[in-house]
Amino acid sequence: MTLRNGIWSSLIALAAYLPACGAPPPAVTPAAEAPPAAASAAPSTAAPAPQAAPSAAFADATYPLPETNPEPGAGHDFKDELAALYRVVACAPEAPLPNYVDAAVVDKHCARVDQLVKGYREKYIAKAKPFFDGIRPKQLPPTVVYPFGGGDLLSPLLVFPDALEITTISLEYAGDPRGLTTKYDKKTLETGLGLFAESFRTLLRGDWNWTRNMEALQQAGFPEQLGYALIALRVHEYQPLSLRFFRLKGDGSVDYLDDAEIEGLADKRPERLREWGAPDYSLAFSNAEIRFSKPGGPVKVFRHMAANLSNKGLTKEFPEMLAHLEKKGMVSATTRAASHLLWSPGFSTMRDYLSKHLVWMPSDSTGITPHDAQAAGLVQDYYGTFEGMYEPSDQDPRSNIPSDDLKRLFKEKSTTNLDFLYGYSDNRRVDANTQRIGHLIITRRP
Repeated sequence: MTLRNGIWSSLIALAAYLPACGAPPPAVTPAAEAPPAAASAAPSTAAPAPQAAPSAAFADATYPLPETNPEPGAGHDFKDELAALYRVVACAPEAPLPNYVDAAVVDKHCARVDQLVKGYREKYIAKAKPFFDGIRPKQLPPTVVYPFGGGDLLSPLLVFPDALEITTISLEYAGDPRGLTTKYDKKTLETGLGLFAESFRTLLRGDWNWTRNMEALQQAGFPEQLGYALIALRVHEYQPLSLRFFRLKGDGSVDYLDDAEIEGLADKRPERLREWGAPDYSLAFSNAEIRFSKPGGPVKVFRHMAANLSNKGLTKEFPEMLAHLEKKGMVSATTRAASHLLWSPGFSTMRDYLSKHLVWMPSDSTGITPHDAQAAGLVQDYYGTFEGMYEPSDQDPRSNIPSDDLKRLFKEKSTTNLDFLYGYSDNRRVDANTQRIGHLIITRRP
């Protein structure tokens, strides 16, 4: 991976800047003197488990099952790079440590990450999983679509444990996985892992991905979306099997990139999708697919795609994206902490797609509005309490978003308190030490 001159000189300042950017303090604080990570296990010589039959949840499913195995030989499989990322960035304890990586730097990083994973499982999953297990319908489409979901594979794995295909779409690119197959110098590795750990800190407290964290990682050339996905797989105890990059054809079908295509794109950079600019790696690494499974379980597929989901983006810049989504038929869906973009007329195409194709969709207040849901013949259920929109932040001003309808509907229809967050809280967080108040909306087809 080639990085522009001078970028690493600014990363130390970025890493120091991130914790003071205005993000609330974590619910889980890493131990000051955490023990070093356990020694890595010897490399496994066992072949990957063959794909099992779909789980019992789909034994008599009325929804089509997605294909989770690409045709043999399709595209270049970055499985070695994936294994390195899984061990070094996500700290998977069962994976071997690459011999060219500074073990002391990784051990320090993993001591912090292990504490974050432990806290997330004990303080978030222990509350949220039983709740969703209690309200989730038995029959749902095994295909999940998550717009504005950059960096968040954690949520769909929790909410839809039987899903076979999960797609997230955002303005962030997947990332070049090859950096950890070359010998990073100690300072570069230390700074990069520090940025990942800070990003995981905000995500693994049950919060959301702060844009400034993704900005820092993407500008540094690190594969931030891949790192986020792998920490989610580790938390939910999945094993990554393969990593391929792809583009969408005009009809929306997936076209995996082979060696010649990746080499041909080596000098072409992605377009700028966010105000901070495009990352300094090849266009080939825009869209990624990770196949993963548990021992003896079905092979599942996760895809992250970079695209502008505005009306202009879906109709003029990325029309193949809408064609791809249409091919999926009826879907499960989710969104959270999505800056209320689905409330905007400028994102009505994405909103209309969801309204026509969703079967069941959890969200915070950033999902489909009550008015739009009713107009589409959808039903909404309300959980928790809600007094008003989350206070405007340095990245996402929301003071002009009307919330009176939501406030009234929560008071009329919700009989449940929510002791975990699913995206944004409401506006009752008055200082850094105040417990934020959770709320949840289920939008469903009647």
